[in-house]
Amino acid sequence: MINPSDFNMSVNNMSIRDFFQGPKKYSIPEFQRPYSWSDVQQNYFLQDIVNSVGKKYFFGTVILVQLDNEDDIEVYSLIDGQQRVTTFVLFMQAIKELVIDARKKIGFDNQATQYDDLLIKDATRDPISGETYQESVLFKKELAPLFSAKITKIGSFSETVVADSLEEKHIIASYKSFLNTLSPDKIINTIRKYAKRSKSKPFETEINNMIQDIEPQDKLKNYVKILNKLTTQLLDQTSLVVITSKNRWLAQTLFKNLNSRGMSLNSVDLIKNDIFEVLNYKNQGGVVEDQWAKILKYTSLSSQESYYMDIATPENFFGVYWNLYHNINMRAAESAQLYEQFSSKIEVSHENYVDILNDLIYTAKTYNFMLTAEKNTPFMNDENYFSKDGHFEMLVYIKSLKEFRQGRSFFLSLIIARQENLLNNKQFLKVLRGTVIILVLFRLGINNMHTSFLNTFARGIMYHVKNNSIQGIREVLNNYRSKLLSYFDESLSSNKFLFKFSEEAFLNNLFKLSYSHGFQLSNSTVKLLLTFCELSLHSSKPGNNKFEKIYSAQVEHIIPLSKGVDNFSNLALISEFEEDVIKDKNIKDENGKTVAADFLEKKEVYKNSDFILLRNLSHLENFEISNLETRNKELGQQLLNYGLKCIKDI
Repeated sequence: MINPSDFNMSVNNMSIRDFFQGPKKYSIPEFQRPYSWSDVQQNYFLQDIVNSVGKKYFFGTVILVQLDNEDDIEVYSLIDGQQRVTTFVLFMQAIKELVIDARKKIGFDNQATQYDDLLIKDATRDPISGETYQESVLFKKELAPLFSAKITKIGSFSETVVADSLEEKHIIASYKSFLNTLSPDKIINTIRKYAKRSKSKPFETEINNMIQDIEPQDKLKNYVKILNKLTTQLLDQTSLVVITSKNRWLAQTLFKNLNSRGMSLNSVDLIKNDIFEVLNYKNQGGVVEDQWAKILKYTSLSSQESYYMDIATPENFFGVYWNLYHNINMRAAESAQLYEQFSSKIEVSHENYVDILNDLIYTAKTYNFMLTAEKNTPFMNDENYFSKDGHFEMLVYIKSLKEFRQGRSFFLSLIIARQENLLNNKQFLKVLRGTVIILVLFRLGINNMHTSFLNTFARGIMYHVKNNSIQGIREVLNNYRSKLLSYFDESLSSNKFLFKFSEEAFLNNLFKLSYSHGFQLSNSTVKLLLTFCELSLHSSKPGNNKFEKIYSAQVEHIIPLSKGVDNFSNLALISEFEEDVIKDKNIKDENGKTVAADFLEKKEVYKNSDFILLRNLSHLENFEISNLETRNKELGQQLLNYGLKCIKDI
């Protein structure tokens, strides 16, 4: 029989109370996957607690590494189980707040010592003076200010601390959700909701008896009893299997073996553990942890930091990375198959894993740039890169990725090639421009461009980036252009534009595009299409800030939007000055409401406009709904012509 002590390891079945009781705290390593439990997982958690009241319940396994004590507190590193343990803390802290508030209303003291004993630890800073300080039972360096200010409410952190990262937002959202679902006016419905999913409903019956026909003061007392009952269920009736070791390598190995058949969320963690094992914690552990934490930081973005929340996650980044560098199918790279593919394709060696880690950091930093780039974002070691002539156009195309998820690997490979000076500015811009307009045409023509089509060329670019071959990249892009042109030419003769493109669908969807509420494409991309239409009418190529001037213009509704006409063919670009002149033509009706100027009143402004699209309207006697379809076909042809021109220019 195997004895855990032979491996410097202990295995204990303990209650949640025992897990938190005493002078100990749990540290979440910076490299761990961020807290990400959503309403779905939280609902399951509450359902399990409610339905198991009065019965024993097992809540899974936690893996710990015992670290050196800090002052007089035992410290453990949470290798596996941080999502559950964080949820336990948020749940107990929410109940503590609710109990304190209820007791105040009843007229009792506001103490909740049983919660404080578990959630807050008193440590001795100076053994001689006996000076003490408080800290949370759960600690993660980056979360400490927010956790202390908004959750445990200890220490000197300011109440003005805000949740910036996606992880912090998840934590605050979970905490507030517990406060809401367990509040006095919601708790009964919460219990009934989850009790209905259980065959026996003794707890619901007990709750009903506690709230019927009693005074408000007694209801509050019983409310506190209900909260305490839920807490007792979690703390005393719910247990964990806790595996503890002083050997970090052994703990990581256990984690991998327990999770290698798990869900897709674990693939990245399992790869991380393999890398950590080979790179040896004893000699390089701290460095590797810091590097992995950087990767997670670069790829875990909040809504303030990124336009692309659906792809601004470590899991999505790793999908792109493994596809680009190791030719792992994107679908497999974003699923549970990733670890299996990694294990079969990557030879285990110290040198290989160092290279992978370095590539991951470099690529994650570039991925972060791709998802957060603004006009003042440094690029190519230049603080003002996107403010220079022609460079703003690049920025617009990079930001358009929010519309075209299938282009992320290709865009990333181009940015890396540019950073390595294997593409010059001119080449970089031409490929971006051609790719974006083709992606737009695909989207409107019903069929999105196949991800595999772009990924093939992205991998080709990365292969030559690794070999520092300018000529190799040029050959890949020449092949890319030839493929696009062959499909484009075929579409003009057979109505099949790149993988079953439908010109009829393209024109229909183009017509439906709106700048007020959006259809299929965002306002920024609708504006980009208008820019392409305008540029298609210019004889010279974009440059000398022409693109920036056109794209930065205002969007004009030819027939006033107040008349309910909200189609692409009713849109044009107009300068700010021209827009102000038109506004002066607006009048007030008898109720004081502004009535927008109609076409005839704006026609003189259009005739002298800076924009060809507007000047082309000035020959019309009037512009009405009957003109929209004809203009839509004209705009559609302009986009197709400009698309062909941009492809040839790659």
